[in-house]
Amino acid sequence: MSDFINHLQERSAQGGYGVFGTLDIEIKSASSGQVSLAIKPDGWAALHDDEPTVHSGLLTLLLDSIFGFAVISSLETPTAIATIDLKIDFLRDVPVAEKLLVEARVVDAPDVFAHTEGEVREQKTGLLIARGNGSFMVGTKGPSFSTTNPEVTP
Repeated sequence: MSDFINHLQERSAQGGYGVFGTLDIEIKSASSGQVSLAIKPDGWAALHDDEPTVHSGLLTLLLDSIFGFAVISSLETPTAIATIDLKIDFLRDVPVAEKLLVEARVVDAPDVFAHTEGEVREQKTGLLIARGNGSFMVGTKGPSFSTTNPEVTP
């Protein structure tokens, strides 16, 4: 298991990792090039107060982030990456109280560009909510992935 996967699991258990620390996200599984997480959105994630469905912006954030985690986990040495293309198909609304399963995998990881695919499903029923793919540039300017200095926030 790569150092980044260990780092990701530790940070998730501590409630860390930027905005993910406020979302109560559980890393379900992580291996080289594949990451799965669960989240149960509440009212804060609603599209409108009178429409209690999950906002598509949250689904976009989740997929873009988990795609990036999958790419970084596939690298021999964790390094900064940047999203260069992101396409998401929103297939159906999902109520805010439903627990979601978000999965991503790297489908092609050359030295400079990596390509991913993944989906968001209702965890209980397996119903497909959204699917997408993304392309990432590897080795861009960005955060450190040092696990020796707890002051560093990737």
